[in-house]
Amino acid sequence: MFWHYGIEIEYMTLRRTDEHGAHVRPRPREVTGVEALEMEMRCVAGGDIAWRRVGNFDVLEDKFLLSGFRAGLAWVRSNPGLDPPFDDAIFAYFGIARDEEIAEARVDAPTGPESWLRTGPESWLRVWREAEHLIRGELWPAVRAVAEEARKTEADLTGDQIAAIAEAALGRAA
Repeated sequence: MFWHYGIEIEYMTLRRTDEHGAHVRPRPREVTGVEALEMEMRCVAGGDIAWRRVGNFDVLEDKFLLSGFRAGLAWVRSNPGLDPPFDDAIFAYFGIARDEEIAEARVDAPTGPESWLRTGPESWLRVWREAEHLIRGELWPAVRAVAEEARKTEADLTGDQIAAIAEAALGRAA
């Protein structure tokens, strides 16, 4: 997802002992504004969604996702100033920042865990489900190719390597 949004990646490492398998580290940057925060949330969600697809796990129902979002929210609120240690807490950390931006702008927009999943009576895609749509859809060949390459090597993949693999998998010119 970071590559898809044009966010520079330092590296991706495969953690053979980690239940999620891989970790992507983007280059440090400032993330502000609702759109940028939602993009960051989609990037965090993308890792979990890709892991589930690679492992042939089903799409999670809203109630399970919301339970994870709320657990992450509780962790972030009870540990102010600490870096969130797991995906749901990282996702919630950016969700809280997104909601604060919405409140400060006095925009009439949904906030909270339900809005991080989907928004509005029409259930248009929003944050998590949009990331899921991208990972399970148009980006899947790139995700699969990067995952396969990461499994072959013991070394981290650089951002340039990830871009080359993803672009080749999607038939794009480098």
